[in-house]
Amino acid sequence: MSVNEYKQRMDDPFESDSSNYRKKPVNGAVVAVVMIRVLLSLLLLILLAATLMWSLLYTIANGASDAYRNKLVTDAAASDATSWIPYTVLPAEDVDRIINNSEVGG
Repeated sequence: MSVNEYKQRMDDPFESDSSNYRKKPVNGAVVAVVMIRVLLSLLLLILLAATLMWSLLYTIANGASDAYRNKLVTDAAASDATSWIPYTVLPAEDVDRIINNSEVGG
């Protein structure tokens, strides 16, 4: 084998390796994949935030301090915008009992 043949063989691509390379996607496909991944990431971020908020409320509502829980329930029940929050982490009977006890006592 001469030097020229060796150089030519080194410059030639391998035929068997060409099938392993990814084909470049069309621009529209790239945009679609990026948009799907962005939307999926945003959905997971919203789900994570909702889960963290619910676990925080659940921990406060079922924590060690009943007085703090009762204060938070009565404060939330005082406003129409937040009156639904105690019902997400406590049974309705407990929330109604706490509200009724606060009205009688105060």
